[in-house]
Amino acid sequence: MKKVCQNCQTEVSEDSKFCTSCGSQLENGAESPVASAKEESAATSDTATTNDYAEQGKALAQGYWKHLVHMAKSPLRHGKVEGEGNFVNGLITLVLFSLFIPMTFYFGMKAFASSMGMGYFGSAVPFGTIFFKPFFFILLFIAVAVGIIFAVVRPSVANLHIKSVVGRFGALMVIPTAIMLLSLLIVSVKMFSVFFYVFFLGFIGLFIAATFAIYSYVHNQNKGIDGFYGVLLFYFGTFLFLKIISENLFINEMLNEMLYF
Repeated sequence: MKKVCQNCQTEVSEDSKFCTSCGSQLENGAESPVASAKEESAATSDTATTNDYAEQGKALAQGYWKHLVHMAKSPLRHGKVEGEGNFVNGLITLVLFSLFIPMTFYFGMKAFASSMGMGYFGSAVPFGTIFFKPFFFILLFIAVAVGIIFAVVRPSVANLHIKSVVGRFGALMVIPTAIMLLSLLIVSVKMFSVFFYVFFLGFIGLFIAATFAIYSYVHNQNKGIDGFYGVLLFYFGTFLFLKIISENLFINEMLNEMLYF
């Protein structure tokens, strides 16, 4: 970055204290018009980039909202639509489903402690244990579920891509995800008698969505695994995964902290 002499407008090096042309003493921080223009251009570019990201986020949110409306009207019919947009929307739905479950447990425990007059213990509910660990566990479980669906359907559908499975399964998961959000709202207002039924319905909705996802791929196919056996394999695989994880990872630790916080 160069300095400019305020007397004769000559550009000099940054470390110069006097103008090499007229000998005038240079002011600290005086910059050349070229350097200033470059900085202004960089600032404008940064602002434009920020605006682009904001527009992209706005477009993504609007697209996802339209996706939710379509899926709510007819999940199976609209869920068969292929494309990058359906993949992104399906991925968002699966992440939200994984997010709402630990949030429901965390706020549910705090609400339960508050309703029992244990305000101190409610404030001591370990957020890291109740939220983050289950969140990553459920994400892993969802990834395994997608992988099993892909493995079951692949022999029946040529050129099947994992993005297609994510988009279709995620589309069918819109309703279970909405039910999970409802269970979060219900437990937040301490309606515990209703909460368990709603939460159970949302969790069972995951397996219903997987069943219809498999069926939508294989019901008109004459090769590969029959849809009935494909669904049985999915249930067997996911339950086996749950059993292995619960015995070897952190599930028992999480339950102990939930019971004795």
